[in-house]
Amino acid sequence: MEVDAAKKKIRMMVIIGTVLWLIGFGMAMTAIVVEFTTFKPALEEIAELPTSEWENVAISESPGLVHTRIIANSYGPVILTLKPVGIAFILSGVFMALLAILQALSMISVNLGKIVKGQMEGHHAEPGTR
Repeated sequence: MEVDAAKKKIRMMVIIGTVLWLIGFGMAMTAIVVEFTTFKPALEEIAELPTSEWENVAISESPGLVHTRIIANSYGPVILTLKPVGIAFILSGVFMALLAILQALSMISVNLGKIVKGQMEGHHAEPGTR
């Protein structure tokens, strides 16, 4: 009974660790994709123009430039949030997996001790027989 409960607990820890790792991996990859497909091109487009041209532009004058500025201003904080949080989820998942491994290793030592103890008690009669 005790072993079955420990196995269920280990399995649950591995599942939780895997889910956390997948969430974190998805968040980090989303941040990287958004950064290279949307954020960096918007920054490069703004950087090519002189400051006076994009600083006080109105939406009626150049809607594309205004939308580019909105993208550049709004995606920065999103990317800065997704990357560290994604990495934190990845590390949490790895930590849960390591805890499951630790618990499995401690279970092995307990079971091995029971096996050795059982063999020692069974071999008191003659040393050469099994």
